[in-house]
Amino acid sequence: MHEDFTSIVNRVERYFKISSLLCSQCGELGHICNGQLDIAEKPEDYGIHTKEDWEKEMDKEMNWIIENRKAVLLCLTKLKKEWPESCKSLRYVLSLQKRNYNRRN
Repeated sequence: MHEDFTSIVNRVERYFKISSLLCSQCGELGHICNGQLDIAEKPEDYGIHTKEDWEKEMDKEMNWIIENRKAVLLCLTKLKKEWPESCKSLRYVLSLQKRNYNRRN
């Protein structure tokens, strides 16, 4: 599957937005305990109504990210100003995924 750079950037940014819909402190969907959630972004905007919906969507997107690893890594430079921690975390996860793949083969 070949996608243009802008489409990849948009999809990775969507992944970041969806990931931010689950509170890292309490695990609840649709709010953040420290109040930093952008109220313009709601789980329902992404067809997410339960934690199970969120998990399925995150799994689907992570599979796509892994399949498109090289292109995703290139697009992170475009997103790192607005999403610095998310970019850093995703880069780390992809580096682990590559190491694990290389160990198996």
